[in-house]
Amino acid sequence: MKSKDSSILKVDEKGLLKTVENALNFDVPNIVHNTLIELTQGISGIIKSSPKDGLVTLANLAQRVASGQKLSAFKAEWEALKDKGQLSKDYEKSRQAQYCLLELLNFLDEDLPDEERFVLLKKIFLVSASEKIYDRNSIKPQQLMKLARTLSSTEVLILIACYDISKNPPQNESGNSLTSDHDWFSHVATVSKLDFLEIVANCEEHLMERRLITPRDGVDKRVRTTPHYRLTDLGYELMNYISYYDKFDLEKSKK
Repeated sequence: MKSKDSSILKVDEKGLLKTVENALNFDVPNIVHNTLIELTQGISGIIKSSPKDGLVTLANLAQRVASGQKLSAFKAEWEALKDKGQLSKDYEKSRQAQYCLLELLNFLDEDLPDEERFVLLKKIFLVSASEKIYDRNSIKPQQLMKLARTLSSTEVLILIACYDISKNPPQNESGNSLTSDHDWFSHVATVSKLDFLEIVANCEEHLMERRLITPRDGVDKRVRTTPHYRLTDLGYELMNYISYYDKFDLEKSKK
């Protein structure tokens, strides 16, 4: 999905932004539009080709179709919000917008574009474009985008569940903030609709490594549920940041 025209975005082998000079004509919808054209051309090429490995071709085709659908939806939403003045004026010309867009495009190009992670990245980008929390000079939005890309879709659901539970956390019998890991796994599994506590348990270590949930507490390794149902300050910041997306008047923007 790498653009043939590198005058706006130049990317090194690791997919990091190298230069963003001469970006006065930078336009998020136009770049997304051009990317969609490349996707369509790529899909046509895959269909017409006769590769030795048909399964690989089928996988590439499926990924490009999924990426194209998500990009089309993102472009429409961006333009609707911009038309209604809910995105900051000229934000798309900022360095922050360029970094965030690159992270989004790299995600669709290199990763499995599952819905949960795409929505997380989309929300970070659109909230950033509103400049209601951080302005365009902050590096925090791009840090949150990079962090979001390291998560699995299951981990995203777990973090969202923890954030929702933290608004009205359950009380244990002793009335303190410590609870068993089994109870925490079970409650998160129920709220996230993952259903199986073992699925939550399998994600615990990576979320702790990313410093998004707190480690076990004390010798008995119970978990402390306060103040944010085990979300760290970073985990809470990520979830609270994307919650601003719900304040967008999307229905009004569609009219």
